[in-house]
Order: sequence, then C-alpha cells, then structure tokens
Amino acid sequence: YMKKLRHSFYVIIPLLLAACGKIGYSVEKVDETHTTLYLGNYDGGAGHVWLDKLIEEFEELHKDDVLEEGKKGVKISVKNDKDKYLGNNLFNDISSNIEDIYVSGSISYADFAAAGKIADITDIITELDEDGSSVESRLYDSMRRQFKLNNHYYGVPTISAMSGIVYDVDLFEDEQLFISNSSTEEKLNWTGKDNKSLGMDGVANTYDDGLPETFEQFKKLMTRMTQKSITPLTWSGMYQTYRQRFMNYIWASYEGSSDYMLNYTFNGTDSDSGEIDYSNGYLLQKQMGKKAAIYVAKYIISHSELYSENAIKTSQSHTQAQTEFLTSVEKDKRIAMILEGSWWENEARGTFDSMVKYSSEYAYGTRRFGYMPFPRFVGTEEIPDSTSTKNAVLCDAGSGCFIINSKSNNIPLAKEFLKFILSKKSMAHFTATNGVTLPYEYELSAEQYNGLTPYARSLWDVIHDENTEIVYPSIDNILRVENSTFFSGWEWGSKVRANGVVQNVYEPMMSFYSYPELTVEDYFNGLSDNYSKEKWEGTLSKYFN
Repeated sequence: YMKKLRHSFYVIIPLLLAACGKIGYSVEKVDETHTTLYLGNYDGGAGHVWLDKLIEEFEELHKDDVLEEGKKGVKISVKNDKDKYLGNNLFNDISSNIEDIYVSGSISYADFAAAGKIADITDIITELDEDGSSVESRLYDSMRRQFKLNNHYYGVPTISAMSGIVYDVDLFEDEQLFISNSSTEEKLNWTGKDNKSLGMDGVANTYDDGLPETFEQFKKLMTRMTQKSITPLTWSGMYQTYRQRFMNYIWASYEGSSDYMLNYTFNGTDSDSGEIDYSNGYLLQKQMGKKAAIYVAKYIISHSELYSENAIKTSQSHTQAQTEFLTSVEKDKRIAMILEGSWWENEARGTFDSMVKYSSEYAYGTRRFGYMPFPRFVGTEEIPDSTSTKNAVLCDAGSGCFIINSKSNNIPLAKEFLKFILSKKSMAHFTATNGVTLPYEYELSAEQYNGLTPYARSLWDVIHDENTEIVYPSIDNILRVENSTFFSGWEWGSKVRANGVVQNVYEPMMSFYSYPELTVEDYFNGLSDNYSKEKWEGTLSKYFN
C-alpha cells in the first residue's frame, strides 16, 4: 500500500511482522505504535551525544507520519559501539544486521559499494535544498572525487581528522613557554599570557600567537621545557597510525598541497623531481618533505628527555596517552604536548569528568588546549628551507562513512534521516556539540562558535584561516586503487640495513627507537630503494606502456 512520508516522497512499505526487543539499543522494546529505524553509531572520537538532539528533532518533525498500517510517527533506536561498526566486522555482518543506517568507523567504502552491501543514496546527496545548494556541492572536492563512484553515491564521509600537536595552553602561560614579541633572530625571549609573537600567520590575536615559526624554534621550546622539568611530548605507543599521521602532516606541511597531492594523482610538476606521471611516480619518494619528517622523528627519538617513557611502550593506547597527558597536571612531571587527532578532546571526556574530583578547573571546556600548526623549516641542517608561504594543514577525512544498509526494509526513511543529519544546521550542531569538524562547507553561529572549547575554536580558526592551505588526500586514482597492496608502504615503507640485516620498516619514530644506529639518510634513501625504478616498472608498466 502507498503512504506519504511527510516533507518528502511517496514510498511503498510492506506490512511487517511485530519485532521483538533489540538488546543494546536505546529503544530495547519496540514501540508497536511507531515505525522504528535502527541506527548503528561508531562511538569513537565524535561520540554519540550529538545524535540525541537530532533524533529528538527528527522524531518531532515526523510524529504524525503514517508509514505502516496501524502505526503513527517514527522512533529512531541507536546502538553505540566501536568494533561492531568497523572494517571487516561490519563488512561481514552488515547484510544480516538489524541496523538500517550507520555512522560507521573506518571502512573500505569502495569494497562495500562493489559488494552491494550499501544502498545508492545519490538522490539525497544531489537533491537541492531551499537555498539551492546540495550535500554534494557542500562536500569538499577531494572527498567528492573519492565517494562518487560511476556517478553514484553509496555513502559520504564523516569527520575531518587533523592530526598534529596538541598543547596545554594553561601550562604554556604558567611556565612562560610562549615566544615573546621582543624576540630576535639571535635570541628568543619567553612570555606567558601577554606580549606574544605573531606566529606563522603574522597576525596578532590569532590561534598561533607565541607559537614556534620554525623547527629550530620548536627545538628551543622543547629544550626550555626540559630545563623546567617538563616532558615535551607523549603519544600512543600501541597504534602506529598516530605517529604515521604526524609524519604525514610534517611531510604535507613542508611540500604544500600541490606537491603532496602528486602522491595521489601522479600527474603534475614536483618541486624536487620535475614532471610526474604514471611512468615515474617512484621519484616522489625523494620529496624533501619526507626527509624533513624523518629528521623530526630522528631528532625526537634520539633525545629521550623529549618524550614520556610510556610513549614508546606498545602497551600505551591512544586513550591511555590522553589520560597520561591530562593527569600529568596532578603529578610532579608535567607533559606539555600530545600527538593526537582533532577528535581527541571529545574522546577523552570520560577522563575530564573523572578529574573534576581534583578541581573544577580540570573540567572539559574549562581546561584550555590548542592546536599547534607545524612550524616551517628554516636554517635546519640537512633540510632545505621551506618555500611554502601558506600554512599547509593535512586534513584526512579518514574512512568513516554515513551509509545505509542495502538490506534495510526502511531505506526511504533512512534516506530521510540521513538527509536531515547532513543539513547545514545539523552539521553546525554536530561541531558545536563535540568540537569535531566535518569535510563540508557549513557555518557556525556566533553563539555556537563561542560555545566551543578553546581547542575546538583553534581547530575551526585554523581550517577557516585564509592563510591556511587545507590538504585533503583521497585515494581515488586508478593507479592506487587497483594496486593497493603495492602502495601499502608508500608513505613510510623503507628498505634499510639494521642489526646487520636488510629489512623493511614502516614507521620512522619507532624504527629509530628500535635501531638507534639508523640515520636520517639511511631511512630516506631506503624509501627509494623500496620503491625503485625497476620495482615500479615491473609492477605498473601496463599503466604507461
């Protein structure tokens, strides 16, 4: 029979048998008087609090809709989980799962689409809103290229992930770790809250005031910290992706968007190697941005006083690193910075809440943190000076997706809800609630912006600064898509001699810790050895012959 979905379109809905309760969902006993939509939410960095209000508004908007005989209104039942909505777990189970719609964790989107496991949502992504825009038009270009498969959309990305350095603003002020505006090239002076230098953007009263402009200044900052018995850094020893992303960020910030993106397009002119195409992409392993990142890794790891002992332990997860960073405020030795992703503060809310017992000043949103753009290379031995005039920031949207189960019996309703949460208003609510940004064009109201935590405001300011060049990589090139195994070590896979044996390593920081005898040149040259001309041509020649 035919029923009209209010505010939307007509749909054919089969008469369904009564469902039993679903354990773990927000509505465990199905309300037989309403149509129920099941939603699986990856309860990671973005959390789940942002969903509550949107669900409430959507249910109110559709409270009078009749989608099934004998039922009136809509109820959305959410299950918040992590492992269940990730990668192969979701791929293997989605066809038999109860969920109609997902806010997934990291998945292989193209594989899901190719296997027919997710529904075609092109209509709601390209449909024009009242203001003449669409979800597609608001989606960043690089993400559009990645998610549009044969002119169809089967999903769109979730959060924008900016990896880099998070610093403790309160500690920087208390211990005078900011660079003063009275500094000279020969001598740095230090300050707390006032009289800060202009930072890399050269503008007063912005997110980077008092922060290092060059890596040489950053080294001096870390030395000042150790002189004050402060540990500069910590990170997750368990998950190498956090360290790899940090390396990628340094690489991208040095190269700038144009040169860095050649690693995904293999089409253009590289500042170091000249014209790049499919036939000579291996030359990109010689980009100086890679050497700069390797230099940073070697420098930090070679000075054990610069990082926490737990940072190099494989037992320290990302959440444990967050806790170590936050709780150091109550310990004899403070930690000033952490290598993290832009979602970390929301992910660590539990730790913030538990620390209120020490002081209300430790509460989420009260304690102040900031995002530190990686400084330029000027005057560093072994590394040519940076030439980019923009502040290049790597913004990896990750692999989380908004998707609909192709086996759902409620695809029209799922589409309607997905369209709702992808509206500009809902996106603004998302960021205002958890401080995490999405890879779409949307705005925050003054009230929403002022309500962000200091850390979230610094992220928003960085992304929307005209001096910032956002780098959004996407693996949508046929060369990389069809040869994913070959390119699995493209970023940091290096062939080196360590402990007297030639072997492959895949992450600079822990490689230098495990093999102290390795040099920057060893690792950098090993990148080209691993992706030699012979190996490249032997594997990929069909693409350019």
